[in-house]
Amino acid sequence: MFFKQVSVTVISLLFINIVFAGDVSGRVSDSSSGDFLPGANVVLEGTNYGVSSDRSGMFKVNNVPEGSYTLKVTYIGYGDYTETITVGSESMMINVSLSVDYVAMEAINVTGLSQGQAKALSQQRSAGNIKNVVSRDQMEKFPDQNVADVLQRLPGIALESDHGEGRYVQIRGAEATLNTTTINGVKVPSPEDVRKISLDIIPSYSLGSVEVTKAITPDMDADAIGGHVNLITKNAFDYDGQFIEAKVAGGHRPLYGKNGSMGAFTYGNQFMNGKLGLLVSSSYEFNDMKTDNIELEWDDKYEWVSDVVDSQEDETYVVEEADGIILTDMQLKNYALSRERVGLTTGLDYKLGENSKLYLNLITNTYTDKENRNRLRYRFDKSIDEETPGSGYDPSDGMSVNLARIYRELKSRSSISKINSYSLGGEHGLGMLSMDWSFTKSYAEELRDPSVNAEFVVKDINWDYEYSDSNHPQVSNFTDEDGATFDQHDLSKYELDAIEIEGDYIPSAKNPNGNLVSGDDQVIAFNASMPLALGVANGEIKVGAKLSAKEKKSDKSGGEVWEWDGDDDLIMQGFNMNIEGDNYMDGNYVHTHGLDVKKVRDHMSANIGSYEILPLYEDAILETWDATEDVSAFYGMADMKMGKINFIGGARMEKTSTVYNSWAGSVEDAEDGELSIDESLAAYFTAQKVSKEYTNVLPMAHVRYAVNDRAQVRAAYTETIARADFASLVPFIATDGDDAEAGNPELESAHSSNIDLMFEYYPKGLGIFSFGYFSKTIDNYIYTAVLKDATIRGGSKVYDEVVMPVNGNEATLSGWEMNFVKNLDFLPGPLRNVSLYFNYTSTTSEADYGSEREKTTFPGQAEATGNLSFAYETSKLTARFSQAIADQYIVEVGEDADEDIYYNPANRLDFSMGYNLSSKLTIFADVLNITNVPHVYFMGDASKPVEKEVYGATAKVGMSYRF
Repeated sequence: MFFKQVSVTVISLLFINIVFAGDVSGRVSDSSSGDFLPGANVVLEGTNYGVSSDRSGMFKVNNVPEGSYTLKVTYIGYGDYTETITVGSESMMINVSLSVDYVAMEAINVTGLSQGQAKALSQQRSAGNIKNVVSRDQMEKFPDQNVADVLQRLPGIALESDHGEGRYVQIRGAEATLNTTTINGVKVPSPEDVRKISLDIIPSYSLGSVEVTKAITPDMDADAIGGHVNLITKNAFDYDGQFIEAKVAGGHRPLYGKNGSMGAFTYGNQFMNGKLGLLVSSSYEFNDMKTDNIELEWDDKYEWVSDVVDSQEDETYVVEEADGIILTDMQLKNYALSRERVGLTTGLDYKLGENSKLYLNLITNTYTDKENRNRLRYRFDKSIDEETPGSGYDPSDGMSVNLARIYRELKSRSSISKINSYSLGGEHGLGMLSMDWSFTKSYAEELRDPSVNAEFVVKDINWDYEYSDSNHPQVSNFTDEDGATFDQHDLSKYELDAIEIEGDYIPSAKNPNGNLVSGDDQVIAFNASMPLALGVANGEIKVGAKLSAKEKKSDKSGGEVWEWDGDDDLIMQGFNMNIEGDNYMDGNYVHTHGLDVKKVRDHMSANIGSYEILPLYEDAILETWDATEDVSAFYGMADMKMGKINFIGGARMEKTSTVYNSWAGSVEDAEDGELSIDESLAAYFTAQKVSKEYTNVLPMAHVRYAVNDRAQVRAAYTETIARADFASLVPFIATDGDDAEAGNPELESAHSSNIDLMFEYYPKGLGIFSFGYFSKTIDNYIYTAVLKDATIRGGSKVYDEVVMPVNGNEATLSGWEMNFVKNLDFLPGPLRNVSLYFNYTSTTSEADYGSEREKTTFPGQAEATGNLSFAYETSKLTARFSQAIADQYIVEVGEDADEDIYYNPANRLDFSMGYNLSSKLTIFADVLNITNVPHVYFMGDASKPVEKEVYGATAKVGMSYRF
């Protein structure tokens, strides 16, 4: 059916009135370096005939009527090129060389940061829609470790980081789950149970460029309410002939003296007289890391147990309550971790003819995160025992606790994330018709193998605390239940509580692993375009289709709990090891006692008969599920030029079909029954299978008006969607008496109507000033709600309370952004080599999260984000200071405003420098997070921090060599 529809559409196009004669094609390059210049504006003056050059600098103006024309080629930062040409019935080839004009040629590095900026701005200017571009040259000069870090330099981008490395990106105030990420235009499957992509998996060195589209066109995937991130891999035809480059670097983190290293290599060449292109690009990065982390939980009421009898039969006493801000939990997390990234990109292109080629792209990225987290945890809330009068908080002010607990815990895991993509495709010119097709198979997974959580505890301990410094509360005056002084560092007092394991573990190996999340995608895409002339308008009409089939699985069936059942209690002494923590959290704590994972595992192996081993029922049953998602997409669009106006209009239709399988039942009954997983499923759970099908039709229109050669105005109306996360759609139901938690397979996709306005001015030389406004009205946005007196999916039972994701009514997100980039060539002497980069985005939002609480902002929406950077560049030296700016934003919506969790980003100051020792050899140095800014989460307001992480600065030095 799909191929029949496409065939009918293509045949119909052949009968449209097309005006054609000769073609004008060629390549635009830098006259000094020979680099190809993408995004060059190529026009025949006085006509509507014009195109922009592609990533290889190639351009082709189709079907130009015979006659004499003036060919004009413009590029930001370069002098204009004009030539009088005569077009006949035969195609003609014109190669254009442009020269830098924003500074004297001898004063700049024509393959450095400035040329990278020129390429990025030129592609942005020539685009028919609103987008930002990061070129290969820029990525190689930025001090950024992964794709997320690269993107933070763009207008409207905010980062959510992990241990000092960027992980997720928010675009214009929209959280990461509202964006889509593609590799060469094909969606990337997530290795997690969410749709957002951990961009720290992908090293930036493997890419040729990155595009962030803020107003999509009909030929792009529709699930992009915030925006569309396209990662474009390197290609052999990006270079003129053979290209070989190697890069090595070493890094150092002075906070704990940890080191890192990286290496990258690219080989590109063309064979068979330029018909065959081969590119291989690989990279390796290893970082040994250590971070200090504190997590806190707060409450506005505290409890204590009085001496008034509540129930003589149960021997319980009345629990009293008073108002007051108190701590319920304090965790000191001492992280020792290593991160390894391996990336390999291979591209093979074969030109069948002048207008036809085949390609094969192979991309693999592996990210290994090994972590040992030793946690010292003070459980204030465990002090309340209704059978013991006097337990709980101090009745007078809540600033001390009686009969509480202290835990010392180890979490040791190895997480391996993979994103692999294999794509076969072709691009073909068949007379007036241009076609491209591709078949892509992608696979992503996150494997945790193995994971061990061991927990030792001491109970019935009393202590005082104070939080005059709310980021670093202090605990003191420890006594035991008899009132004797207690030494919290005496490890002989801590007894084993339980050990949890996940994944393969000998002698309890699992097959399959039982701790794996995976996604398997297959995508077929087809596009066809033809030139079109309608009166005074010239352009092209384009249609296409994309069929994708996704399989998503979560298998957590391997989790187990090991409880010690031996004759003697196991104490922490003997399992311990010393860890670095004398100056923990900038000297506010001492945290030097940890657990040795090898000793824990050895003991488990040697004494397996003395452990009672049971499944982790909740994970093994309710977090084990599978799903399929098929999307059939079709679109049609026209891209037309009428004098100074460029218009893109069309629509996209996406039909989505899903099937989800999971379970419903009582975890508490399973835990009490202590049966195997299979026996528990049969006894306490029922299978859940839910299918859903829906269609979205999304109109889009873009207008670009050229005020003059330097200024243009853009306007766009688009409609986009955001599908719910996979985990939110899983039809599980976990009951606990009259309460329940559930997934919601009936969730609708969020739908957004978007308006974008943009003014761009490109001053003489190298630079841009732009100012834009955007507005989004989002229906059916998704959030987690606490429902009272509710049923689940039409069931008969009414629960007192149900926690599940639901659709909201309407949310709004709007704001403005400005971007100013300018080479300060008007300054005297060497100062004319200084460039200023500044962007700033201001956003506001409002969302309704039900009648139980007030409205609040949209998750991911920071009131302000921005970047300020100064760069200095000569033919030898490139140096740059960069300061990121981002306000706090909500990451988790609570039951009321006081329980909203905010992220306060680490606004880093970074420095990068490179020096060309020769035309082939460059040395460089980078310093990240110079001012040692931590990242912080807080609840409600900054007076109640819930997490603070200190990771220090990172210094890196290295060299690159072009053979």
